[in-house]
Amino acid sequence: MDYELARQLKDAGFPQSGKNVLYISAPSQSPLELREETTEYGEKILTAPNIEAAYIPTLEELISALGPELFTLQCFDGKWDAIYGENGNVKQIKSADTATTAVAQLWLALTTKEKKGEVKS
Repeated sequence: MDYELARQLKDAGFPQSGKNVLYISAPSQSPLELREETTEYGEKILTAPNIEAAYIPTLEELISALGPELFTLQCFDGKWDAIYGENGNVKQIKSADTATTAVAQLWLALTTKEKKGEVKS
């Protein structure tokens, strides 16, 4: 997943922490400045306050975020299709080179529709 897609997920409200430990920063930013901080649980972590970064969710997190509606993920000729809805009632399809990107794009499309007042059902 590239920075632009991760940033779109962040801007659309996708949670910025989870099972993955990967974040991606915007290209051509200033030199990395790391700070050691202590979390509310007493853990020491490194932060980079001068870097604009976005969380890269796992495929499992993206699928889970789609909710309980019928969802299909398939690969055909090297392209992944994330399909929301049932046969005869497909509501949205997104295709990409990776499964993670296809599902992320599907989540974005559905979230955008919800924000515009169109419901998933």
